[in-house]
Amino acid sequence: MRPLFSAGGDVSPLALFAYGQLLQGQPFAWALPGPSPVQAQLRGQLWRLPSGTVLLSLGAQGGWVQGELHPRPGAVSLQAVSGLLVAEGLEPVFEQARARVGTSARPVQVWAAPAAQLVRLGAHPLRSGDWRRFAPR
Repeated sequence: MRPLFSAGGDVSPLALFAYGQLLQGQPFAWALPGPSPVQAQLRGQLWRLPSGTVLLSLGAQGGWVQGELHPRPGAVSLQAVSGLLVAEGLEPVFEQARARVGTSARPVQVWAAPAAQLVRLGAHPLRSGDWRRFAPR
């Protein structure tokens, strides 16, 4: 997979798949202003790092991850997201994936890290692909 956003400000025209603290009503939702997002799913696995941070690895091994699509995130939004979703010793990037929206599939960009890298950092896979099920209240 290739990064879709660079520090130089280049932005892909793809929608952004948000999960975790970026979902509407969650602590970092402010980082993605704009029109209401659309409910979506993609294939992957949510992982919890020892610090409590939750990240996504792409692939069919985990099942469906629940999230939202933000149609046209701007450079400012993507910079905010990349600044908020940091984990010590890990370099997640925006990667391209396919999300399911209703009965159709759409190419999207998503903040993700390789599963092998997450395991090396002591992360453990979560049983649910829906962050809201185990999020702090």
